[in-house]
Amino acid sequence: MSDKLNFGNFPILVDHLNIGDLSSISNEVFTYIDKNKENFKKNWNCNTLSSLKLENSFQGPYTQDFLLKINKLYSQEFNFQTVKPLKLEIESLWVNIAPKGAYQEVHSHTSFYTRNLFSGVLYISTLETSGNLNLLNPLYQQFKHFLSTPIINSEITISPKNGRIVLFPSFIEHYVDVNPNLEERISISWNIKVKQA
Repeated sequence: MSDKLNFGNFPILVDHLNIGDLSSISNEVFTYIDKNKENFKKNWNCNTLSSLKLENSFQGPYTQDFLLKINKLYSQEFNFQTVKPLKLEIESLWVNIAPKGAYQEVHSHTSFYTRNLFSGVLYISTLETSGNLNLLNPLYQQFKHFLSTPIINSEITISPKNGRIVLFPSFIEHYVDVNPNLEERISISWNIKVKQA
């Protein structure tokens, strides 16, 4: 992992794929898009297209294997004190296509019904000006009421770049800025959970 950012005890990791991994994952993503793009939907209050709720979901084998490996490394950053080593599995994996004007509203990847541990994004095809990812600091709202001048960052901003991967705890709220470009921003997102025995 190349860059380690954090919100208190919650590490946020940013890395860049090597050419071989990015090429293999990109091939799986673009093959999937070619066969399924007409079925992509707007699943949120924005015009970003997604394969999240498609019956024929994205299941690239190379991509899934890579994500499980990198999330296992990420889990070690937390130093979880568990009786047995954590066994992780992909809860969901989907492709995002953000055309000009697309954005993503503030949200997290947890709910009453989900047990997601980690989430992430990997940029497949993008310009660095196609809309930043903004992670909101969960501690900021608490501290700003006690300090006249907040001493902690309210958010971490990460620009998109081909091959850039960002891993964060699923409960962290985040949003994505508008893509002002004609070129689509293509990425994949996922949720990781602990595999139940």
